[in-house]
This record gives sequence, structure tokens and C-alpha cells, in this order.
Amino acid sequence: MNRFLELAKAVRLRYPNDQFFDQLDHRLVSTPGVAKQYAEYEDTFEIIDDESWKILMVKAVNHFLDHRKGQMKQGFFNQLNDAFAYRYLVSSGCQDVAILAEDGLPCPDISYRDNAGNRRFCEVKTINISENEIARRSSKQIFSSTSLYGTLGPTCIKKLSEAMDMAAKQMDARGGIGLTYILMHFDDCTLDFLESYAQQISDCLASHSALAVVVQVGVPGSYTISKP
Repeated sequence: MNRFLELAKAVRLRYPNDQFFDQLDHRLVSTPGVAKQYAEYEDTFEIIDDESWKILMVKAVNHFLDHRKGQMKQGFFNQLNDAFAYRYLVSSGCQDVAILAEDGLPCPDISYRDNAGNRRFCEVKTINISENEIARRSSKQIFSSTSLYGTLGPTCIKKLSEAMDMAAKQMDARGGIGLTYILMHFDDCTLDFLESYAQQISDCLASHSALAVVVQVGVPGSYTISKP
């Protein structure tokens, strides 16, 4: 069974009055960008072992109503982004990769064994577009792309640094170290200034104490910046 359809079914059972998935088929046909993103999630879901998939579904459904004004279901998709970190770890040759259930206490998202057989953890963070960008996208004004998007602002860099801080705390809570995996959605959806962004992100990673970090640029996420 298509895993995204399985997930949508679980959401409908839990929240029968929510209409988010009602027009999914129409959106997939009418909006190529949406279809591409959903296809990327589905392809990634297929890599996940059955037990981890069950846990990920529970986490995502539990956060389905975590909304942010201007970005529906943000908490839901933030949970699903664990799948991209899972895929990265598997493709890197890590063993025993498993998504961890929430238990109400600080906890990383994934456990795994590195190439030396050591048990490690992975914490997944998502940095979404800014409040200002949400407001811009809902307005009818025309903005200068270079002045707005030419560089990542200090607020965005601060969010990146704070995400690494929080990830370290959540891994430390279970007495372990490992990988911080961050998915970033930029205000500039065209990625015209990606080269500049990548340098700023690399500088931020280099100045932070985190030992292993991967930053995935959006979904489908074909571009990453990493440390080391």
C-alpha cells in the first residue's frame, strides 16, 4: 500500500472532520510542485523499516493539528522529515537505523550504529520560512528579490545555531552523541542565492561546537551542506 495513502487514512480516522487530505488527488494533478514534494516523501518512506514506519506515523498523526499561521500542518511535516535523516543514515552505511517513539521526555528522533559499530543518535530539526515571508506571500505587493533574499538574515542564522544547540541537548538527555540533521526552507523559494546561503551556513556550522551536521535544502532536498 502506498505509504502516504496509509498515512492519510490514519489521519482521517483520527480527525474525521479535517479536510486537509480531501483534495489531495486534485492538488497532485494540478500543482506539479506539490506532486514532486509528495513523491519525494513517498520514495523516502519506502526505505523505512516497518517498525520505524509505524512509529513515524504515530508521531506525525499526533502532531497533525500543530499549525502555524500561514503554514498548515507544520508540525505534521516536521515529524515526517525524520524520514530524510533516516534515508541519509542508511545511505551512509549506518546499521540498525530506527526511528524512536516519543515518551514525553527529551529524546532524539533516531538511533543508529555508525560504521565502527558505536550506538549513536540523530536529532532532526526543521527551519521553516520566516513570519515576514508568510506575510509577503499573502500580499499582492511586488518586492525586490536581491534586497530581500540576497543573504540569509541574522535571524535565520540564529535559528540554525539554536537548532544545533537544541539537538545537542536532546541527544545528551539520552547520554549519546551523533548527527544533527536540519531541513531548511528558505524565504527565497527560487534558490537564486543558494551559493551565498551555502557559504553562510558553512560558516555557521564551522563556528558551532556540533561535530556532525547535515543541512538539507528543502524538499526534494537534492542539495546539502554538511560538517565535517
